[in-house]
Amino acid sequence: MTKKRCTLNQLLEDQVLLLSPQFENAGGSLRLHCEQTWEVETDPRAVKLILMNLLENALKYGGDLPTCEVLAKESGKQIEIVVSDGGAGVERSEQKAIFRKFYQGDAELRRGKSGVGLGLAICRQFARLLKGEIYVADSAEGEGASFVFTVPFAGGGKC
Repeated sequence: MTKKRCTLNQLLEDQVLLLSPQFENAGGSLRLHCEQTWEVETDPRAVKLILMNLLENALKYGGDLPTCEVLAKESGKQIEIVVSDGGAGVERSEQKAIFRKFYQGDAELRRGKSGVGLGLAICRQFARLLKGEIYVADSAEGEGASFVFTVPFAGGGKC
């Protein structure tokens, strides 16, 4: 990890701009909402990798016309980045298992989708190295999935 002071919003905007065309080509949409601007001390490459994985999963599993909302908000001494899609969601029984190496979840959801089940496991490792966390927010079945990735202020602050 190589931490440096950066603007979290810019990291998020860069990844959203990079993947927006793929959502639009699939007939869907990708939107970013930030409550304010934050300066943080983090590894920008790790943050981008985590967000990229979550956005690519939203594209894959976000429904026939994949929609995704990214919301960044302050919560105590950290910033929560919530990535929500409009897909089938993650069953409560699988919400912890999906972060294990090589776990691929429901075969019906994976039909025709590529991957070996390492993305979320890698994301969890990076999140922890950054002193943050990643988890599935509680949601009702069929109402889409919401993943929360936390980034501590860790010497950073508000702009």
